[in-house]
Amino acid sequence: MNNIFKISIAMGILILSLSISYYYFVEKPFQDRLQTENKEREIKEQKEKALKDQEEKASLIEQENRNKDYERDEAQRRAERDRFWRERNIETKKDDIEKQAERQRENVGRQKVNAKRNLITCLQGVDDAYHERWQRHCRKYNLNDDCLLSKETSELYSMDKQRSFDECHRLYDVLKE
Repeated sequence: MNNIFKISIAMGILILSLSISYYYFVEKPFQDRLQTENKEREIKEQKEKALKDQEEKASLIEQENRNKDYERDEAQRRAERDRFWRERNIETKKDDIEKQAERQRENVGRQKVNAKRNLITCLQGVDDAYHERWQRHCRKYNLNDDCLLSKETSELYSMDKQRSFDECHRLYDVLKE
């Protein structure tokens, strides 16, 4: 019985030794490798997420820049169009007033011709004041004389100019008499 007991103890020790060996030589390295792989995967995922976030941010910034460029270009086109129409309207008004002045000289006499000249001078003065005010505003902010103003400022200046034009017409327009 002693031999059986000794063999049982030896078998128990052998099984225990094999279990410990298995744990340290197979299971633990496997768990360590899994843990390392998981950490590497997490790091890779974090890097990919950071890269994706950077790309999205860059894309948003690029889109914002494109939008700003478009808005700037659109504002420039509007300003150029407004400048064209303003110049055309001034020329048209000048031409109309000069034609009317010629008819007045023929039909009514010198007094009405002088009134038309005064109207032209008044309108030109209003236009010059308008441009000077615009340029002064631009220079105030160290911009070119023909800078783009905000919509509100531009509309305010245009309304003031129109009121002054109307006042010139009220004072000097001889056709309404």
